[in-house]
Amino acid sequence: MVKAVTGSAGLRIAGMGLGFLVGVQLARGLGVENYGIYGVAVSLVSLLGVPTEFGLPQLVTREVAARRARGAWSEIPGVHKWAVRTIFIISAITAALALLWTGWRSRGGWSVLETTVAVGLCMIPFVAIGKVQGGTLRGLHEIVKGQIPDSLVRPAAYSILLFFLFLFTHKFSPVQAMGAGVVSTICACIVGAFMLRGRLLQNDVFLPSQGTIRGWYGSALPMALTRGMRVLQGNVVIVILGMMVSTRDVGLFRIASSILVMVGAPVAVFTLVAAPIITDLYSRAEIARLQKVLAWVSFGMVVATAILVIPFFLFGAYLLGRIFGQEYSGASGVLMILCLGALFTASAGTAGTLLTMTKYEKLVTRATALFIAVLCFTVPVFTYLYSIHGAAFASVLSITFWRYLLVHDCKKFLGLDTTMRPLLQLYWQNKVSGRS
Repeated sequence: MVKAVTGSAGLRIAGMGLGFLVGVQLARGLGVENYGIYGVAVSLVSLLGVPTEFGLPQLVTREVAARRARGAWSEIPGVHKWAVRTIFIISAITAALALLWTGWRSRGGWSVLETTVAVGLCMIPFVAIGKVQGGTLRGLHEIVKGQIPDSLVRPAAYSILLFFLFLFTHKFSPVQAMGAGVVSTICACIVGAFMLRGRLLQNDVFLPSQGTIRGWYGSALPMALTRGMRVLQGNVVIVILGMMVSTRDVGLFRIASSILVMVGAPVAVFTLVAAPIITDLYSRAEIARLQKVLAWVSFGMVVATAILVIPFFLFGAYLLGRIFGQEYSGASGVLMILCLGALFTASAGTAGTLLTMTKYEKLVTRATALFIAVLCFTVPVFTYLYSIHGAAFASVLSITFWRYLLVHDCKKFLGLDTTMRPLLQLYWQNKVSGRS
């Protein structure tokens, strides 16, 4: 686990650097107004991509890890191929419906936002396939390799394309930026396919039965709903802001959100590493070891997140102005609120992943539905009262409620605590016994 976390952390640091560079290139190349348009378009494309993924990346990780644990190697290619085939079917239907709706709605001509969204539709199937590829590799315990295409190749290709766009046009459009994103996603998907070539057996491949496939659909549906609500959580604020405030304010909030992705990287790293380990330990009924893993994961999340948060609490306005341009320094207040939310998220540990990997995904769906309801109610109210700062506060309030509802479910149904409380209790007991 330490090896996987260390490798994942190194990869994520490189990926964060590239992602940060991409954010700077987009902010400077688009300007605040166009960056706001681009942000809304990306949020809409992300929402349209939810049915395409259909919870398959998480399902594939679980099923591949379970088959690896019991040595059923011939069944793994069938899981992967079924997931990819399902993605192609759903993505074709989603893209066709979205284009028909956009064409009907824009009979007088497409706006910049609508054109940007239309270009982004080409990205949807490749994003989903790339995540399934990563899920397969993580299920095979190739945890670090499973992150390379999405964490490293995709932002690197995107940065190179944006560099040439800026070199030839100086100020590029949201449509051009989205097109570069599509190409970089395809590049990452190709790399993922090459990485899997030697890992999937081609002979004596087990083809899943119709009963097995129906069971997968039954498991994938709540995962898809959970994933969809998580994507909604990440993008609903941008969509609501797009309807209530100026595109300039949307651009400021989008910049703060992009920094939050970097601050939240430790949570993503530990979650990716922990998912197959949780499945492995739970399937072997090693509950005591699993509790230790959960406590240490939460501790690592909090410490690593705090290290990244401190500079933005102390020098947020200065850093934003120097990196993205002075026109973005107004996002510092929003960034501070969102960073506080990142600490609350880290303190809850891997509650959602634990429930999903132990086949309690319906509890995650229920908790996430309640969370989205709270978010959709509080964001418009607080945005009306306090603009983008109110939206940030509503987001933090909702996500804290969600994460600790999942922690409660883990204690109730599994008897496991995903926070670092067991670790602190053990430390305190050792300290007291040492004194006595």
